Amino acid sequence: RERAGAIGEPTAEERKERDRRIVRHVAVCGDAGAYGKTLADHLEHEGLHVIVLNRYEGPPQPVDLLVYVSDTGEHVARDLPLALKRVRATSPSAVLPILAVSRHRKWSDPEHARRNGIYLLDGDRPTEDVVRALCGLLHRAPHRLRVDQRIPFFCPVFFREAVAIRPGTWRSG
Repeated sequence: RERAGAIGEPTAEERKERDRRIVRHVAVCGDAGAYGKTLADHLEHEGLHVIVLNRYEGPPQPVDLLVYVSDTGEHVARDLPLALKRVRATSPSAVLPILAVSRHRKWSDPEHARRNGIYLLDGDRPTEDVVRALCGLLHRAPHRLRVDQRIPFFCPVFFREAVAIRPGTWRSG
């Protein structure tokens, strides 16, 4: 009976850890330039495998999510079909979630985009907000402590060297 209890369902913490180990593939495209590069760097730091489609010229890659990042939001009709030819969905339902981010302009027809399965973010948001939204779409908990939120921590440590029979004097460092 105890053995059967040990084999039971994983705890919530174990499920989170298992989900974190699963490598998710995210494709990033668009005309956002430096912001798109920063976002790709943050996504890699989050533990996601990032494929930048603007300079990708290979066979369609399996991805879990497509991110379109634009400064203006004007070229979505031109860029998105090209990006969709370079990726394919990894889910069994063959549905590829798309997150579209427009930094300096509101989307022209948000209801139409939502009906087609495109999640929209607009406004000049920090990359951390976009990473949190992506992790939500992937059903993945984001890292709690980001680089820009870390606080340097210093603490003196007391130690002494073990010298022959008598230990050395206490030091700190």
